[in-house]
Amino acid sequence: MDRSKESRKFDMRRLIRVMLQMRTEDEKFNALLGRLRRGRGTDADYELLLTRVVGGGEVESLNTIDWKQAPMLVFGNELRTQLNNLAATSRSLEINEAVVICPSVDTIKSNLIDSPILHKFVQALPDNKPGDLPSILPLVKGMPVLLTDNIATELGLSNGSSGTFHSLVYTEPRDGEDKTINERQPSSSVDPAQAELFPPSNTVTLKYHSEISICSN
Repeated sequence: MDRSKESRKFDMRRLIRVMLQMRTEDEKFNALLGRLRRGRGTDADYELLLTRVVGGGEVESLNTIDWKQAPMLVFGNELRTQLNNLAATSRSLEINEAVVICPSVDTIKSNLIDSPILHKFVQALPDNKPGDLPSILPLVKGMPVLLTDNIATELGLSNGSSGTFHSLVYTEPRDGEDKTINERQPSSSVDPAQAELFPPSNTVTLKYHSEISICSN
C-alpha cells in the first residue's frame, strides 16, 4: 500500500464541526480512530469523516461567538504560539486584565525535568526549534483552554477536555531556585517587557508558579 497516498487522503484542510465527544459515545468513530492510529484507514472511514465536515455555504461567518470559542488545531509550534499570543492579547484588552506569563515544564513519563539551566536554554530558542520542550504560555482570566494531559482524571481534567482558565495556585520556590524568567526571549514569544500586551492602566508583576487552576466545562 502506498502509505504516502493513504496519508494524503486524510490530510483534509477543511473546517470540521464536532457535535459531541466521539471518544466513548460513537462506536463507529471510535473504531475509525483506532484504524487511523495503526495506519489502516479505509474508504468507509473517509466517507464517515466527510459527514463531520462543514460544507460550503453552511457557515456565513467565522466571526460568530460559536466559532470564536472553537478549538483550533495547527501544525507547528511557531503558529501555535502566535495564535495563543493573539488570543491572550485580545482577551486581555477585552476585559482589561493583565496577561499572566507561564513558563511550562516538560516531563518524561510524568516525571518533571528538574533542570533550570535546560529550561533557560530552551526558552531562549525560537519556537520552531525546541519541539515539546519547555516554552512560554500566556493566559488571561476567562480564557478558554484545551487540556493536552491527564491532570486529574478523577475531576474530569483529562486529555482533550475543554475548560476555562480562572486563576493560578502559587507555590513557594525551593532554596536556590531561580524565580526569574530568561530575559532572552525570541521575538515570536510574548515578552513581559512589551507593554502593548497589557492594558495601560494595569501594573504587572511576574511571580513564580507551578500549578494552574482550571474549571472543566
